[in-house]
Amino acid sequence: MLWPRIGLKTVLETIRDHPLYKNRGNDPNKGVGIAIGGWPGGIEPCAANVKLNTDGSLVLQVGHSDITGTNTTFAMLVAEEFGTDLSKIKVQNGDTDTSPYAGMAGGSKTTFTVGPAVMKAAEEAKQQVLAIAAADQLRPTTSRWSMARFASRAPTRN
Repeated sequence: MLWPRIGLKTVLETIRDHPLYKNRGNDPNKGVGIAIGGWPGGIEPCAANVKLNTDGSLVLQVGHSDITGTNTTFAMLVAEEFGTDLSKIKVQNGDTDTSPYAGMAGGSKTTFTVGPAVMKAAEEAKQQVLAIAAADQLRPTTSRWSMARFASRAPTRN
């Protein structure tokens, strides 16, 4: 696996040029050490699904565990994209057989990796709805765009 650049070379060069490191060993009672680590948690691919229900509510499907409020964060991302109330968003966390891939669970990486997938899924779902509405000659009925309210300019279909 190829890791993305994280600035490690710059950090090591900065340490090398720092007076504490340059003057190490001058005092026999003091030691100077360096420890460096990396964690690949933020580089996993992730996926999410957003579905629009006929009542205007939305379902977000993700495969992560709800860690410290991540479901609320992801619901907020979908609500913002659709311009709707947070109460209209339902988050479904499934198992590995039924949910989109989310990678390993970890509090410091879940929003960072799954969040962009949620945003992309919401954006794509919104674009699909708008394309369908345009094809059917529908237009929003309020100045604030709302998924639940479209009015037709076309003849009513049976």
